[in-house]
Amino acid sequence: MPAKCSNCGLKYEAEPGFFYGAMYVSYALSIIISGLVWFVLNLFNQPFWIIIWTVIPALIISIPPLFKISRVIWLNFFVSYKDQE
Repeated sequence: MPAKCSNCGLKYEAEPGFFYGAMYVSYALSIIISGLVWFVLNLFNQPFWIIIWTVIPALIISIPPLFKISRVIWLNFFVSYKDQE
């Protein structure tokens, strides 16, 4: 992740450990993904072991996007962006 925004010069990490809070966002998003996979497979009356062995790869595949998305969401809690025209 770059240290500063190339467009506006915003310093991404406001203080050491700033993105530790993004772990909570990532956890919430992973719970949502797990719940959706479980719900869809449960609609088709799949056995529990198939649901578990489908949720695990879904979470492993979603780790890289969740890492970035959770950081963006966490950053947007604290930084307000204005239109620069």
